[in-house]
Amino acid sequence: MKRGRTLAWLMLAVWASWISAAQALCVAKTAIGPWTPDLGLLLLVACAGRLHARDVPFATLIVALGRLAYTVEPPAAVLAGFLAVSLACQLVRRMAELGNPAMRVALSGVGAFGLALWLGCVHALRTGGDPAGALTAALAPALATGLTSALVGLFFLGSLVYLPGLTPLRERRW
Repeated sequence: MKRGRTLAWLMLAVWASWISAAQALCVAKTAIGPWTPDLGLLLLVACAGRLHARDVPFATLIVALGRLAYTVEPPAAVLAGFLAVSLACQLVRRMAELGNPAMRVALSGVGAFGLALWLGCVHALRTGGDPAGALTAALAPALATGLTSALVGLFFLGSLVYLPGLTPLRERRW
């Protein structure tokens, strides 16, 4: 691996960690709580659209580990959720152009909704709730997260891949 790419992977880890910390701070310390967009997922969708296809699984692992550093959610659930979003990005990338802003925004909104619903259900089941009640309890916050993630993605998703230090990871466009 080239020295520049190694530094770029390290910078992706730093950015993922900072973004996850900012998201955790917004969820815990502000009144908007469930309306906080999933910034780590937005970074993953942005990277999945511009990185080489072979680099997307490693980027998924890095972003998920950045999220795990600032959350109390179960590691297996977080990794499974981010892996599902990454696989959806790869599937969309094969069928359509993930560089299309509308496609990225839709994928980030649906992905954030699915990830929040998944993590909400896991949390409810871990605390002793019934499966039907867990799904209905997690639905409203997941919808809020999905909507705000799509809205924030509309304005900032294209620029996340241009964060300082990530240039060597981007795929060349001819």
